[in-house]
This record gives sequence, C-alpha cells and structure tokens, in this order.
Amino acid sequence: MTVSQNIKMSTTLATVTVTYNPALAELEAQLRALPSSSPKVIVDNASQTECWIEVEALVSQFQNVHLIRCDTNLGLAAAINQGVQWLATLTPTPEFVLLLDQDSEPKPGSITALLEAFRSLKAKGYRVGCVGPLLEDPDTGLTHGFHQSTRWRWTRAYPATDSPLPVPCANLNGSGTLVPIALFEQLGGLDESLFIDHVDTEWAFRVTAHGYSLWGIPKDGLK
Repeated sequence: MTVSQNIKMSTTLATVTVTYNPALAELEAQLRALPSSSPKVIVDNASQTECWIEVEALVSQFQNVHLIRCDTNLGLAAAINQGVQWLATLTPTPEFVLLLDQDSEPKPGSITALLEAFRSLKAKGYRVGCVGPLLEDPDTGLTHGFHQSTRWRWTRAYPATDSPLPVPCANLNGSGTLVPIALFEQLGGLDESLFIDHVDTEWAFRVTAHGYSLWGIPKDGLK
C-alpha cells in the first residue's frame, strides 16, 4: 500500500525512513526537523494495524511525504531499497538521499552541514561516497564518535561537536548517512540478505572497495 501527500520536487535532497511500530512522538519530531520542500519516504515494515493508522494520521499533517506499507517485515536493508527505488522514479530525481531510523532527529543545521561538507570535499578532489553526522545520545549528551581503523584494530575518533573538520571514517552509522542516489543505484543498494545487523558495515566496505571515501561531519549532528 502506498499513500502520497502532495509530493513536490526537490532536486537536491530526499529522505527515506524505515518504521516498525514507531513511537509517534519521535517520528513527529523527525518529520518536523526535515526540510518541508524535500520528498520524504516512510517505508513501514508491517507495523501493527493500530500503529499504522496512527502513522497515517500523523503523516497527513505534513507535505511531501510518501508512505509505503510492507505486508511483512522485510528488514532494514530491503525497506530502504524500496524507498530509494521509489525516489529514483521521480523526475527530476533528487541528487541525494538521507537514510534515517524512525527515532533519529536531525539537529538544526545538520542536514545543511552534511550537504555542504559533501560538496566541499568533492571540490577538493576527494572521491566522496557518503557523509554522516556525529550521533549524540539524547539522554546523556554523549556522542558515539566515528569509526576508524588502523592496520591492527578498529578505533573511534571523538571530535568536538562544533568542529568544522570532516573526519575520515571506515564505517558510518546507517541512520544519518547521506549518499548520492546515483551511487546507491550504481552499487546495487543495500544487501537484502542482511536483515538489520551489519547492513551499514557491509555497505561501508562495498563503498570503500569501489574507491569511494566515507566522512564523518561533527558539526550539529543527529540525536
């Protein structure tokens, strides 16, 4: 089942959010934080009927939202792929897609910071694959840092939350990842054999194996 709410075109940014029995307050906070002009796709992984009805009612209050309801829980990767595939049918197709969990809320300015960082890094000659925000725990205020790797082990970098400097990464958390739709399609989307765990890790390895780089953007971030 699909339901659209007056989709308008944005040639820059679109978003895909996967839901499964979401907390309505968290989903509402996310929708309010996203750019009103950007197409937003919510792919629901077979939430309970009562919850789905509440999601429909919530979404009806917003513009530029397209709902896709799956008959069964397909898992995170397959649901995201469905959302991006729908965005790819738009004319013109948005340049970037921002991938989100149902409980993620971009801070003011964070999406702009991601877009600007991507373009700045590309202008400097980097073959940028994806950029992602610094994640913050809303309860503790602590950040999750960024994954890096050495020859011997995985490490984490913990930049200041107001740092303007991009951080090279070995992996990015799936929620908050900004990726060009053309690259997402070129690499075949996410691996649907992975239900939830390691979806972002496998994607990161595939991106870097094709010669693209991953970058963490500390400024503003996601909670």
